[in-house]
Amino acid sequence: MPRAELIAQRFRRLNFHDDTLLEVRVLPVYHRKRKLHGRNVRSIIEIYLLSRCLETTTRVIRFYRCANLKVAMDFDVLADNLPPNTSYVGADTNQKRMRSLIKSQKADWHVTYEPIARPPVLEKTGSLGELVYFRVQFFGGVVDVIARRFEVKTANDRWKVP
Repeated sequence: MPRAELIAQRFRRLNFHDDTLLEVRVLPVYHRKRKLHGRNVRSIIEIYLLSRCLETTTRVIRFYRCANLKVAMDFDVLADNLPPNTSYVGADTNQKRMRSLIKSQKADWHVTYEPIARPPVLEKTGSLGELVYFRVQFFGGVVDVIARRFEVKTANDRWKVP
């Protein structure tokens, strides 16, 4: 079984139902070995969730080597569902679905490319077999992340630098 599918299966087994969304963080992109494109570009998305009502542990889902992010929230609906406003998490490796999200965001990037340049979208869509489409569904919103891997820790745990 491909590595991306194993990662998706592991994520689908997580249970965040009825947790409370605290925050979503987008950490700045940094570059390894000063290359400014391709596999050496790093980015991190973090979703902080307070465990169910009787627990006070804050868990963090951290996505590494993110390719795309989509966030849609209705804060009135989220607030009406407090404290438990997390519905479920899901993940898949459907390349058609990932390609669709990537291409749908292209108009929002506000960039044009030289006719001789190879657009980054081509490189990204060429490596879809290594990526996973992660979804965190809330009662009142959704966070979709296309990334290579994830980790879950408590907010007090130390993270290693990816």
